[in-house]
Amino acid sequence: MAIFLSSEGRWPWIQVWNAIKNICIAEEVETAESFAERLKGLLGRRSLPAGKGLLIRPCNSIHSCFMRFSFDAVFINSDLKVVYLIEKMRPFRISPVVRDAEMVLELPAGTISRTGTEIGDLLFIDKGDGADRTACIS
Repeated sequence: MAIFLSSEGRWPWIQVWNAIKNICIAEEVETAESFAERLKGLLGRRSLPAGKGLLIRPCNSIHSCFMRFSFDAVFINSDLKVVYLIEKMRPFRISPVVRDAEMVLELPAGTISRTGTEIGDLLFIDKGDGADRTACIS
């Protein structure tokens, strides 16, 4: 998908907005698209700070084995529509395989609730300059 590329290559981070609710879900999201990046995911981190996230692509199932903290997971289809949610996924859990999902956005625990994100919401991915959006909340 071209949304993850700039003219110079991959962006260092992106912003993810809920287009239906016009709210920023995460202001600084890393992407994990290679096999090695997807394999590592959030492993080795002590936490995921507010406003941060990890977008794993392609992906339709995740695990939290060997994780040190809980997190929220937003499963997204190819049209950037939310198709499944996991709030506060605890360590050493495995998600179901979500057939319609093409990617998963991992966020700090409580983000789904705080932003009111629901199944069916349409997301918008921005390269992070916020040029046409209001300030992100964290």
